[in-house]
Amino acid sequence: MNKSFLMATLFSTLLIIQAFGVKTISNANSETILYASLLTTTVQVGEIFSVNISIQDVIDLCAFHLFLGYNTTVLDALSVYVYPPFNSGPILPPIINDPNGYVEVSGNLGVPSPGVSGSFPIVKITFNAIALGKSVLDLYNTDLRGSMSNPIAHSTVDGEVLIYPHITHTDFTLEVTQVQCDVSRESGVIYFKLPTWSLFGPNKVVYDNLRQAVWMTSSNVTYDNWGLIETVNGVMLMLNVTDGSTLLYEFPKDVGGGFKGLSPSSCVLDNNGYVWIGIAYCFIIPGEISETIPSLVKLYPRDGTLTVLWLPKEFGWVNDVEFHAGFVWCYCEKYLIRIFDSFITGQWEISDTSSYGCMCLDDNYVWITRYDANESKRFNILTETFDANFASFNKPLGVCGSIDKFFVAESGSNSIIVIDNGNLEFSRVFVRIAPTFLFKSVKRNLWWTSSNSSIGVIGKILNQTYSVKCKSSGPITEGSNNTLLFSGRTFIYYLGPPYVECALYVCLKDDIKSPDVNKDGLVNARDVTYLILQFQSTPNLPNWDPGADINSDDVVNAKDVTIAVLNFMKTLDDL
Repeated sequence: MNKSFLMATLFSTLLIIQAFGVKTISNANSETILYASLLTTTVQVGEIFSVNISIQDVIDLCAFHLFLGYNTTVLDALSVYVYPPFNSGPILPPIINDPNGYVEVSGNLGVPSPGVSGSFPIVKITFNAIALGKSVLDLYNTDLRGSMSNPIAHSTVDGEVLIYPHITHTDFTLEVTQVQCDVSRESGVIYFKLPTWSLFGPNKVVYDNLRQAVWMTSSNVTYDNWGLIETVNGVMLMLNVTDGSTLLYEFPKDVGGGFKGLSPSSCVLDNNGYVWIGIAYCFIIPGEISETIPSLVKLYPRDGTLTVLWLPKEFGWVNDVEFHAGFVWCYCEKYLIRIFDSFITGQWEISDTSSYGCMCLDDNYVWITRYDANESKRFNILTETFDANFASFNKPLGVCGSIDKFFVAESGSNSIIVIDNGNLEFSRVFVRIAPTFLFKSVKRNLWWTSSNSSIGVIGKILNQTYSVKCKSSGPITEGSNNTLLFSGRTFIYYLGPPYVECALYVCLKDDIKSPDVNKDGLVNARDVTYLILQFQSTPNLPNWDPGADINSDDVVNAKDVTIAVLNFMKTLDDL
């Protein structure tokens, strides 16, 4: 068998086990085990489903009697079926005692005969999922008998049922428009300026390696003659960073149920080619809201299909979305939820009050910021609990991190909060301007943007603030070849219609480069000499070497030489 295929198969199996909570039974000693489903059964409210009670490694089974308890607030037991051949003999009819939450059932072979050996199901119980929540399927008072009426020693394994909301969806086919960006370069930053002036945003940028493009969320805003907002409508943009061409996927103005004008918050790519998009709010909502709202959508770019997902209104609108280990995580105003293949597999209440914020996660934790509540929280993925809360932060917004540290942009002050993921102690690093969003690059530099015309970097090599020509610098992501991408916009105000226009930008900048210019593993006199020889060179000169432009501002100058001198005799590990 092909080795890579085998490894892929094993990895996929592990993902499935993790995703659906498979309970593995180790039975090296051939112990008889009675169990209620090895899988955590996941269903939606209103779904009718069945669970098998099965036996493993039994010898000479002739009869059984058992009780199964369940949570009556979320489940109704509907029927019981005894599998042959144990429905052959005279047995007591199964008892469903719904007020007390249990099923009592027995079975036997009927005529004297050798018992049945092996592993097989013995009972099927059918339930109706009536409410959100979970239920243990508790096996108790179990009795197994052999052909000589002898008791058969055994152990039991309980089952579990998780009931989640039913996600309805509405499908649309979008019209796609192509526009060309105005591309310019200034001081080491490439600016892609969209020609559309009514687009506001974007709130998030995501790099698509496959297409060499950037996905962005935005909204198309129009005004009436009095300067009041007349319409708001969501738009997804895909910018090709190689030629500046951009595709605009405009949302439907009316998604049904009285909801018009979806405004997206953030987006993320999954492994199947879909773009998942959180909805921050809806411009027009019905006077009486039903049980669900259109707070999440997914776009399939290949055919322009947009699926609007209707989530429970108690979750609130979606602030941020991330994709990790096969799941889409949604940070809603009041809940953190986890989705697998358009199916909710986890929901955890954050607070009973709404708040805007951002999210960052890894294999172990989900960090969220709650801007309006002045707090940040940590969610433990293993224990499925919020295990840390910081209630003293000033307007926390962007968040990013690594295994040992997480960073929070304190947009209400000029500081970045550094949190130790182990002992949860934190400190503040002060910057020139209040930061809004953060990003930790592959080169381990911490980049930050601000609502002013600035972007900054904190790293071992360099701490610097750069000026950019667009204000309201937005979230940052990493592109190819150690480049950084961030969004920006510039507003123009008028006394009459259209009253306000927004110039929308995506900006591309190189990450900080190593002062070890000649790549020999040590910053030494050779590197300093080379920088001096490159002094005052720029991209339009024939001797231009971008590797000598350490701080990536499109000129080799005293700043680059100073960086090399300050890092003199440092090795690659030090940098």
